[in-house]
Amino acid sequence: MALKIEFLDGERAGEILEFGDEIESIAIGRDPERCKVVIPPDVTTVGREHCTLSRVRGRYYMEMAAEKKVTLEGNLMETVQAIPEDCVVQIGPNGPKLRITTIRVDNMAATMQQGIDPEELHRRTAGAAAASDVDDIRADAQHSSQVAGVAIAIAALLIVVVGVLYFVLSGDVQDLEDNQAMNSETVQDLSESVTAMGADLPAALEKASKSTYLVLLRNPDGSEEPFGTAWVSGPGRLATNAHVAERVDQLAEGQDVILRSMAGEREFTAIRSQTHPGYDAFADLWTDYVPMQINAVKESDPVRSAGIAADVGFIYVDEASELGEPLVLADMDSHAELQAGDPVGYVGYPVENLALGGVNLSQPVPQSQVGRITAVTNYFNAPETGSDGLLLQHSLPATGGASGSPLINADGEVVGLLSAVNFIVVGGKRIPSAASVNFAQRSTLLEELYSPELADRQMARTDRWEDQIERLYASGQIDNRAPGMDDLVSSWENMISSESEDEIVTGSTEIAFERFPLNSLNINPLAMGAGDALGAQMYGKQIELRVEAGRDYLLAVEGDGTVGVKITEGESGIRAVNVMNIKPNLKAIAFRAQRSGTIKAAVGGSDLNGSIAYEVRSADVAASTPDTVAKAAMRRWIRDLSRREGRSLQGNLVQQFKGSLTAGAEGGSDVRDISIEKPGNWFIVAVCPEHMNLSLMIMNEKGDILAEDIEPDWYPFVALDVDKAISMKAKLASSDSKASYRLFIYQASPSGG
Repeated sequence: MALKIEFLDGERAGEILEFGDEIESIAIGRDPERCKVVIPPDVTTVGREHCTLSRVRGRYYMEMAAEKKVTLEGNLMETVQAIPEDCVVQIGPNGPKLRITTIRVDNMAATMQQGIDPEELHRRTAGAAAASDVDDIRADAQHSSQVAGVAIAIAALLIVVVGVLYFVLSGDVQDLEDNQAMNSETVQDLSESVTAMGADLPAALEKASKSTYLVLLRNPDGSEEPFGTAWVSGPGRLATNAHVAERVDQLAEGQDVILRSMAGEREFTAIRSQTHPGYDAFADLWTDYVPMQINAVKESDPVRSAGIAADVGFIYVDEASELGEPLVLADMDSHAELQAGDPVGYVGYPVENLALGGVNLSQPVPQSQVGRITAVTNYFNAPETGSDGLLLQHSLPATGGASGSPLINADGEVVGLLSAVNFIVVGGKRIPSAASVNFAQRSTLLEELYSPELADRQMARTDRWEDQIERLYASGQIDNRAPGMDDLVSSWENMISSESEDEIVTGSTEIAFERFPLNSLNINPLAMGAGDALGAQMYGKQIELRVEAGRDYLLAVEGDGTVGVKITEGESGIRAVNVMNIKPNLKAIAFRAQRSGTIKAAVGGSDLNGSIAYEVRSADVAASTPDTVAKAAMRRWIRDLSRREGRSLQGNLVQQFKGSLTAGAEGGSDVRDISIEKPGNWFIVAVCPEHMNLSLMIMNEKGDILAEDIEPDWYPFVALDVDKAISMKAKLASSDSKASYRLFIYQASPSGG
């Protein structure tokens, strides 16, 4: 049989296409290279490859992805459905109409009627194809989703088996119809969930793998360290992240950056690199500001950026090298259409903390992952479109080594470069967060590297970044200052206190301190780098620590450049390890000793011309009473206030009260009159001895709120800076009317005053 297709409207109205019976699959869409029935390219309600007509045993079936719309005589078609021999279909919403006519080309007698009830015949014609039909359709359709085909075939086979068994057991035709209709919906759900993932992604990733390279550092002794992924962008040029490319210009004597293709078939030595100027510009801005926010335990935490902005660049090799076919960058139309929920995939070389080292260094095999875009934002996690929507957030699982991998859409175009991963730290190791929200840079940043307007464009963008960073502080919950060693120590002390209701840290004691230059030392690299990189080359020394069972310790390192710290021996004798990465030049490990003895650690830094210092502190712990809790909170306030004012201060207890809440409709509350007799800095903290949540609100005599702490907590506190004597009211409230409280009021004064 042959097929005739007539355009009924649009610019091709009246045009007729005929296909002989030797053609078993006819794609319909806007892509002239893939489709035999080509819809004009400006009809955007029609997909590039919208649907397919396939001939199976004398019948034509229309097949499409679940998100593509085709109507038959005005009714929405199933994802796989037989069509009448003469019918009119509409492709896409309000799209072109086509008359499809099956033409019999032989003199063979027509097949006799099969004696099937007309209603049953209608149901079978309009329903999903049988399992064998689906198998044939999937085999013949050149551009269909193999995964979706298998799922639909299995589901359809189950429909037939379940339907027959049910019919035999019950003999109830109506129940059979209801049951099969329900399962037909299941087939559609399966089709929607699988085909919507992007039918062409597996083929696109397979093709891209042939142009994707593992990036390694080769040391003078011949050892190799994988640290990134790069892919062919042009003659002698491979695209990757800036934090991968910059390693080419940071090599020590005798080191090389090597690029090795899949299975080790090709290998090249990097000769130079190029990074986007926005990469350094954003890093400098973020380092200058280092935003701090109040965390759940009322201490300062640095706000982490989602990796570094404009983290893209090139690694160059000899232009005569046979790198492979360059990957295609997405055009502006594809970028404009990119949105949350779109299927994407990457091909690359994740290696960090994976079995077998993650990759065979001599014959590397890239990993392919498929996921979805979860959000399109700017670098401050705010919604953004156009030129500033440069951060692609996605669900693709990744870890160190995948940096630079191409992020590919269903059309095989590169829309981004995987650049950073949300990590948690467990036992001193970075573990990708189970939330599976990771980050990529838009590939448009690569195209900017060719533009003569790059400098001016980046200057304007840097100004916008500075404005956006400054807006982070508008709420008052963000403090514009760089965290220091005292922040680190305070956070550690409060972290220990929050782990126990029975004890609180009243302070800590320094038990070791040393500062030394790095230019005379050279140890193996510490893999403690920032971002998604596997780590910069570190230089440092081994140290020994004497610890006592049951005590909490902090090993902190501060210095020039990027610093690193890790426990190398004695891990079995410690627990509750927390790596505290405050900023590149300030890091620490917090741990509790399970038994007395000696442990060994490595501390180091990346700046050979600089120095580093390490400090070991032991926590001083006391019973968690209202007095010790109030004093501990006051100490943190005094420490922060002293730093801000640049002078040594102390806190003096001026007043304290004891009381119980009065039961009300929604818990309990109490109001206490407070008199502040002199101007200055004041600190008010309430403590619930029963560890029930309290809220604390300070108001003036008019009822205006001066300060409040309403976060769930059993020791709320506020700080006030008053310029004259004032009478105030402290309102305490709790959802539990049985709560009692102790209220402490401190004033800051010069030390020794």
